[in-house]
Amino acid sequence: MVSLQTIRKRWVDVTWADIGHIVLFVCALPCVYFFKKKHPDFWLICDSKKEARDNGFALFRYVRESHPEQEVYFAVGKDSLDWAKVAAVGPVVPYGSFKHWVYYLAAAQNISSQKGGKPNAAVCYALEVGGLLKNSRVFLQHGVTKDDMPWLYYNATRFSLFVCAAQPEYEFIKQKFGYPSGAVQLIGFSRFDQLHQDITDKHFILVMPTWRNWFYLKSNNADGQVEAVEGSAYLRTWQAFLDDPTLHQILEKYDLNLLFYPHRDMQPYVHLFSTCHTRITIGNQKEYDVQTLLRRAQLLITDYSSVFFDMIYMKKPILFYQFDEQEFRSRQYSKGYFDYAANPFSCRHTSLAGVLKELEQYAANGFKVSADFLTAHKTYFPLYDTNNCERTYQVIKRGRNE
Repeated sequence: MVSLQTIRKRWVDVTWADIGHIVLFVCALPCVYFFKKKHPDFWLICDSKKEARDNGFALFRYVRESHPEQEVYFAVGKDSLDWAKVAAVGPVVPYGSFKHWVYYLAAAQNISSQKGGKPNAAVCYALEVGGLLKNSRVFLQHGVTKDDMPWLYYNATRFSLFVCAAQPEYEFIKQKFGYPSGAVQLIGFSRFDQLHQDITDKHFILVMPTWRNWFYLKSNNADGQVEAVEGSAYLRTWQAFLDDPTLHQILEKYDLNLLFYPHRDMQPYVHLFSTCHTRITIGNQKEYDVQTLLRRAQLLITDYSSVFFDMIYMKKPILFYQFDEQEFRSRQYSKGYFDYAANPFSCRHTSLAGVLKELEQYAANGFKVSADFLTAHKTYFPLYDTNNCERTYQVIKRGRNE
């Protein structure tokens, strides 16, 4: 049973736009029957309203190129920077539009890298989890799941297929998240196919801290107000990182350039960060694509972002800088199977001095990873190939029970 506290939290985040989508849903219903008659087996794929840069777009492009017999559409915002890119590959549906509602309700497969990848998250949640909508929904994931996330449990999603990329992740979700047999599949992320195309720049380091949901989600604050990023420990700590003289010395000594790129949900605040050093750049999503940055990077520094698994997949070194772990665990993600303090890939640092010391060690040895790293890589990624898109396509096409 859903608690009163949970209902209150969800209600706080409901907007007038959500209510408007109820009207769009009702108006779309009469069109669905006729559309299905003409298009009985089409797929609708998306990443998010603003972007087409993840597993969804990777799969969409692959299907269009390798399986043109499969009718497939992609939903993205008409004001998205990626609209033209998607349109060049195949048919596009304006995200959140009346057309999106018709396609979403009529699609044989609704496929997304986001749990909320649908015309309206609130209304669709009620339809899907409430059992009113029985369509097939495929969750490609945005990143490797490593934490305990109750909102991804089966009773909170009713996903037909939950795609995993790492062996420990697969075991964890299968055992803990409550999905029926066969719904969780270890088949790899579609975007991983292109990670085998090496474009590493030996002079390039990427810093990509993750988001903090308490900065803008009203339901996470008792008074219903969004907390300010200005003056936060998050801003102070990462700005101190960018301003640190020791970091500047390391960059100059080893001829390195650093790009600081906050998570996409923190991009609205990217203007708050600054640098006066010529070897440091503050990155924004208008100019940079995350997947290209990861492929270029020689090393990644992050706090908790799951993009570190992309780096591990490419056998590249990572560093963890976690100055607010207790707050992060209590307010955002509970610990899952991955232990930052005891793993074969990297050490966890709570101080800037520790991060910079290990960074210089990596720079001095040419950014080579350890033998333990490479051994663990085989355990984590038994599917290390360029067949991720094809596996995903085949599993969706034939149905999970087969």
